[in-house]
Amino acid sequence: MLLSNNMLQNKKIVKASSISEKDKNEISSIISYFNSNHSLKDIKYLPGDFKIEDMEKTFGFQYSKPYSSPQNYFHFNTMQMGDPIEISGYNYMFDSRYRYDEKEPTSSFNMRYDYNSNILKIYQNKDVLYTKDMNEFSKKLIDKYGLRDKDEAINPNEMCFEDENSKVKVKIQIINVSGTKDSSTGNIKTNGTDFYILIKVK
Repeated sequence: MLLSNNMLQNKKIVKASSISEKDKNEISSIISYFNSNHSLKDIKYLPGDFKIEDMEKTFGFQYSKPYSSPQNYFHFNTMQMGDPIEISGYNYMFDSRYRYDEKEPTSSFNMRYDYNSNILKIYQNKDVLYTKDMNEFSKKLIDKYGLRDKDEAINPNEMCFEDENSKVKVKIQIINVSGTKDSSTGNIKTNGTDFYILIKVK
């Protein structure tokens, strides 16, 4: 949402020059949710000393109290165990927290993750080898754990997913993921996923 409103530059939040009331309310609701159930420090890109009173200074608009909404928030994060990630059998590893789409590729092999659409793509030169809607993993976690409303970490093995097609085999280790589920429609919207991805070319 920050990206779609041009509010993110060099991994820092900048004030909105133009933003809809709907998006203002959505951002305020996310801030309220983390303030009540987790910690504001868990929200990526927020200043470490951010308080709700700083909304206008940070975002460019005032905080609005949450309104009645069918949107239920979820947040999953990986338990920090300090264990290494097993990479044997794979050719490449990417970290989604590094914005590959902001840099000119230096290799013929590349990854793109669109935080707005939640679509992950793996490229070799200009050929798309693999595409995945990351909402699928959010749904799997919600189906297993429900809508988490407490900051309880999950074992890394439960946040690891494997997939493959005729061209590649991938292992995706999710670090954290958050979003909303509409209680009236069941639709899931992932606001962003941080993850490592290991890739084996067939």
